[in-house]
Amino acid sequence: MKLKTVLLIGLIVAVLSAAYVWFFIYNKPKKNILESKADYTLTVAQLVQEFETNHDSAIAKYNDKVLEISGEVTRIEPNDSISSVVFKSGDKYEVFCEVHPEYNAQAKQLASPQKVVLKGLFISAEKPDTDFDLPGLVRLKKSSFSKEGN
Repeated sequence: MKLKTVLLIGLIVAVLSAAYVWFFIYNKPKKNILESKADYTLTVAQLVQEFETNHDSAIAKYNDKVLEISGEVTRIEPNDSISSVVFKSGDKYEVFCEVHPEYNAQAKQLASPQKVVLKGLFISAEKPDTDFDLPGLVRLKKSSFSKEGN
């Protein structure tokens, strides 16, 4: 009798846990980056400075936030459906903005050193690798061209 009660309670907890995960995490509403307002507006140099000063606190500050950044384009990495606009600030960091598919054609027309303002969702940052002389990377996805910048 006691074993059946424990198994029944365990089954109920498992079902409730699965329902919680499905309802609150799996079905979590997605941010509409194109229509949302930027949480932070800054230049590429300011963004890079924060990561150089304190990498971990900058990640915590910008994690899952919409950033509007401005700067000079270093290069474009074109692709069929999603291109990346790359900014560079100094020798230590590059900022990659993966452009939303709606703006892919516009991104392919950019040239270096054109000034541009992009808004995107911060997804990750990596520290520079001094052993292999690789720059640090700050990545944004679903980026769009800001109305103020164009």
